[in-house]
Amino acid sequence: MTEERPKLQYSSENSYFYHLFFAFLPLIGYGIYKNGILPFLNHDSSWIFIFKPLFLAVIGFLMGYLVDYFRSLQLKKKLVWKYSIYGLAIALLMPFQISILFFAFCLLLFLLLFSFFPKITISPLWVGSFLFAFVFGSVFSIDYRNATEIANEMVYSMSDILFGRSIGGICNTSILI
Repeated sequence: MTEERPKLQYSSENSYFYHLFFAFLPLIGYGIYKNGILPFLNHDSSWIFIFKPLFLAVIGFLMGYLVDYFRSLQLKKKLVWKYSIYGLAIALLMPFQISILFFAFCLLLFLLLFSFFPKITISPLWVGSFLFAFVFGSVFSIDYRNATEIANEMVYSMSDILFGRSIGGICNTSILI
């Protein structure tokens, strides 16, 4: 009798979103390093801002989880982490200077509105990323630079851009990760 090796199966939607969640962990770690630890070590911010990328990621995940939870109650189906991952991914693209409470409110409102139209074929991640980047960047003029980038004029080489030391969202600048 031969034993079959267990295979990774993505039979349920949750396993797919579960793996996506763990794929975001290196980005969150790099965001804490680039936008939290480096400005703290350069004496450009206080110690509480070290964890702002983590706070935004957790808030994004929790706002999506609330929507997932209420959708599962409403539809009387098993809980799927669909909007939790969308909220987490959108949070990783946000500017460092954004207010956490303002972002949480806007994200919850966006995900709730998007969840009421399940037949829309456009991804909420794409729409949310574009909408939030446009609204926060253009309309509210929220700066994407962290405290060190604001305090010092930064010149980036090609290797800096490759390794993620450039201006961008709170956890999304590293091309390699």
